Amino acid sequence: MCRGKELLVFNLILSKSVQRIRPQEWKLILNGAGRALRVSDGLKQSILKRQSLQIFMRGLKPVGIATTDIFPCTFQGIKTVCIFTGNTFIESPYRGRNFIQLYALLTYIKVRCRYPFRKLYWYYASNGYKSYL
Repeated sequence: MCRGKELLVFNLILSKSVQRIRPQEWKLILNGAGRALRVSDGLKQSILKRQSLQIFMRGLKPVGIATTDIFPCTFQGIKTVCIFTGNTFIESPYRGRNFIQLYALLTYIKVRCRYPFRKLYWYYASNGYKSYL
């Protein structure tokens, strides 16, 4: 039951190639990073080195990001798939809302469907534990 002007707001994850990020999206991303991290120097250059960007949304507001690379490889003669996740932040009022867990589940399903018989190695890069809350 809603009281007053409360709205049901959904968590949403938008995923796109980093090469397709538009200028207005860069502005939102870097402003959000500045609020969450206090500094965003070098973030754009770091994101541009990745394959895809996930934008975590709360309603229509972007509240965090993560970058991902997924690549098949061979490790010690065994065909594997490696996933790298980095450049992750979520603004503090929105931490603990399972953005990272939902994103990880969706990515796992996507990779398993594409590479069902390969071993999977997932690497998370972080500047601190709060990135993944």
